[in-house]
Amino acid sequence: TYSRRTPSGFVLHVIDTPSLLDQDVVAEGRLEAVAKCIKDKEIDAVLFLDRLDEYSVGAVDAALIKGVTRFFGPSIWDTTVLCFSRGNESSAPPGIDFYELVAQRESQLKKAIVAAGGKSADMACALIENSSRCPTNVDGEKVVSGDTPWITDVFEKIVELVLNSFPYEHNPEVAKKQSNPNSRRKWLIPLVLAAQIGAKFLLDKLLDDDGCRGDENGPFDAQTVRERRQE
Repeated sequence: TYSRRTPSGFVLHVIDTPSLLDQDVVAEGRLEAVAKCIKDKEIDAVLFLDRLDEYSVGAVDAALIKGVTRFFGPSIWDTTVLCFSRGNESSAPPGIDFYELVAQRESQLKKAIVAAGGKSADMACALIENSSRCPTNVDGEKVVSGDTPWITDVFEKIVELVLNSFPYEHNPEVAKKQSNPNSRRKWLIPLVLAAQIGAKFLLDKLLDDDGCRGDENGPFDAQTVRERRQE
């Protein structure tokens, strides 16, 4: 869905995508629909949401990250903030420090993004908790990680990202080329082919010349060598 908001004089255009998973399968039709929706649009920031309490990057998560990279190109991650829902301390299992869990989940997702073709794992991360269990501060703002209002924290990281990176602009051809391993280094093919042809020509010439110089019975005399070369 697409919506337009104007908080405090700032105009925000927001695209809320549907779930990119259909049960345990990557919904490629939805990815394609999103790609068409943002075609020729500059995207200042992407929020990639995952649950904090998943504890690991499973096969489905890895497939989704690869799907996003394949449809939008690796540069999509350059304008991404990783967001973890259920970002309250109750998400940590017994015996695991909450902040260690957050660091662990950040590291896992960033490694999966790099493995899928993302250029860098240097991206901001934010916690999100919108349930009634989320504590609030004196101003009634829902807070995570102590006294941090999570909405303020998310917007601060979006603004910092926007001010320090170029907007993402979807290009289907570029995304397809960057994500298709079969298209990598195709520019080398003509050079390799030319080198093979040149090597064959040189080898044939050397063999021909060698045949003019002699045979299995020994080297030819100078007159025979001249006659063979003329032939």
